[in-house]
Parts: sequence; C-alpha cells; structure tokens
Amino acid sequence: MKLSLVPFLCLILFLFPLASGVGQSISPDTNIISGIKIYGLKRTKQRTAEEPLKRFLGMDAEKVDFDDVRAAVLGLGILEPVEVGIEDNQDETGKILWVTVHEKWSIFPLPLFFINSDGYKVGAMFLDSNAFGLNDKFALAGMYGSVGWMAAVAYFHQGRKGVPGWNVAAFYSHGDQEYRNQENDGIRKFQADSLSFMGGIRYAFNELFSADTGVSFYMGEISTTSSSYAVPGDDGYYINPKIGLDLSKDNWDGYFLSRKSLAGSFTYSYGLDGPSFYTFRFQGVLEQSIIPGLKGWVRSSIIYAPDVPPFFESQPSEAGIDILPSSFFAKNYFGGTAGLEKSLYKFSFGTLSLFGSYQMVYSDGPIIGGSLDYGIAGGIRLYMSKLAIPALGVGVTYNFAASYFQGYFSFGIGF
Repeated sequence: MKLSLVPFLCLILFLFPLASGVGQSISPDTNIISGIKIYGLKRTKQRTAEEPLKRFLGMDAEKVDFDDVRAAVLGLGILEPVEVGIEDNQDETGKILWVTVHEKWSIFPLPLFFINSDGYKVGAMFLDSNAFGLNDKFALAGMYGSVGWMAAVAYFHQGRKGVPGWNVAAFYSHGDQEYRNQENDGIRKFQADSLSFMGGIRYAFNELFSADTGVSFYMGEISTTSSSYAVPGDDGYYINPKIGLDLSKDNWDGYFLSRKSLAGSFTYSYGLDGPSFYTFRFQGVLEQSIIPGLKGWVRSSIIYAPDVPPFFESQPSEAGIDILPSSFFAKNYFGGTAGLEKSLYKFSFGTLSLFGSYQMVYSDGPIIGGSLDYGIAGGIRLYMSKLAIPALGVGVTYNFAASYFQGYFSFGIGF
C-alpha cells in the first residue's frame, strides 16, 4: 500500500504557527538577557550565528552558564567560541550576552585516493560547510576506480526559528558491488547501476526538538559479469517517503562536546515495478563528561527492515558499528556500544584524544542469517578548532566472534 504523508504534513502545518508564535517575553528587569552580540564574524551571517543563542533571551543573567553558551555556538560546527561575557544593554533595559568567535575554515577541495586488496579508487571532493555564510552545506564529489565510478552532489539549507530548512541531493554509481561476511569473505558479487534523487524539509520546534520529512526516487539495475556470483534477483524503481523525529541536547566541558539524543525515522519504499517494503531506524546516544577532558558514552541503534530486498540492505556504519567489514550488509541490526574518550593534549589548532569502546551487534541477512558479533574498537581523534570538520581519526577494531581485525581512517564531515 502507499503511505500517505498528508496527515504528517497537516500536523506540521498546524504546529508551525504554534511553534513560531511561542516567544519569550522580555521582562523590564534590568538583570535579564535582552540582546545578543557576536564579534569576529567575517563570512558567517549575523543571524546565523545568533540563532542558537536566542534561547538565552529572557533568562536571568546570573543563571546563564557560559559552557552552555559555548556548546550552543560549537553545535553550529562552523564557529569556535573564544570569549563569552555579559554587559549592560545601552539601548534598552537588560543585559547583552556577547560572544567573540573565530570562524573555522569551511571550504575543502580534497583529492581522494584509496587502495586495498579489491583495487584502487581515485577522485576529488569539494565541500563547503558554510555556504553563503548561512551554515548551509554543499558537497560535490566524483571517484573512479578499478571497480567502477560514482558522482554525487548535495545541498543542505539550515532552517531558523519559524522557517524550515530543506535539502536536495543526487547520486549515481556504476560498477561492481561485493557483499562480505563477518570474516571478510565474499558472499555476493555483481555489477549494478544506481541513480537517486532526493529532497526534504526539516523543522526545528525549539533548540531540542526537530522533525523532518522527505521523499526520494531510486533506480537500481543489476547486471552480471564473468565474476558474478549469488546475484540478488531484485532491482527496480522505488519512491521512498520518509518521516523522522529528533530530540537532542549538547553540552561542553572545555574539551569535548557531549550529546544526549533520541532519533527515529520511518521510510516506506514503494516499488513501482517490484515488492514494497519499510525501514525503521532508531538511535539513542548518551554522552556524559565524567571530569573535564574525560567523557563516557552509551549508544544504541536499531535498523529493522524485515522485507527489504538484498540490493537495499544496510551497512554496519549506518548502525554505528565498526567491528564488521564495511562491505558487510544485512537487513536488520540491533547494536550498542559503550566507551570512554580522554583528551591527551590541546593544541592551538585542536584537541588530540584517545578513545576505546566495546561493541555488540545482532545482525540478520538473507545469506548469513542471524549472527551475534562483539568486539572492541580504539584509536585517536583530532578535533580541529580551526576547521569545520567534526574529527579526524585513525583506529583499529577486533571482532572476537569472527576473529577479524581491521584498521580504519575516518574523516568526519557534518551534514
């Protein structure tokens, strides 16, 4: 059956005027925050920098936690707070909350090169994490290798209070695809072409709660080559409406940005010439500073798509799992991680940290069936204070259940 988005869209349209009409009245009290000032902006628009700080308007100046202010600024991903303070408002009654910031470098033209036992990939990527000074995200990438080629383009526009954000993207790939099991042995190999177009809107009701909805068109065609084996029989054309909810809050301890969040989404994939299916995703994150410079976390993830065709299965990274090969695919995941991260040294350009975690995941796929895997992951991360990149990292993982060891390099880009 087709999933109608009308009830959800009606709910959003009903809540828009309510959410945008909810404001904090500014008391004539001389000790309340009645204005915001941001110093140090060059490319970023003033209204973009002020947006996450509007929640402090109307607050008693004595109750403003400067670490909460820094967390709000850092949550944008494009600014580094240098100084925070409160001063008298010369234009009206109340106080001014002011922040001096450094803008992070947000434009990245990057050459890409990968080589492993499967072959090589070379390409280039252009990223702008602060397009037009609006904290919008733009990405353009292309890659060619021994197994095929791909191209992608995406634009994400950030919303603000009372105005939803939106996003559009397109992706095309051609080449060999190989699915592997926990021991990194090949279990499927085939050639495929895929083309996707997608768009959506996101609305933040306040600094904690947001909702998003969107739709994508996906075309996948499977072909075989002389090296093909265990080729899945399902390909086709799909329209995928999606709805999602997110509840999150960030905290800052002077070293790490910690997050507490609950997020879930439901996607219905309507097959125009094949079977339809649905996918439910959930992620819970609890990160907590134990002492400044040492944080712990517990994260849980669920991907549940019992009727998904093999061609549309999910990778473990989508469930936040590192101990399985990147070419591992399954239809269902129930996983969790627990870990610690310790700051090693703060440089002028960033913070170097050491982290370790224990991971456990139950996965279910059409060939491998149900399997319980558990293992450890660890490595180092570099959080760049002058670059709009969440973190650079190198690490290793070991899956005890499969006796599988692997190393990885991560280059985080926030979208």
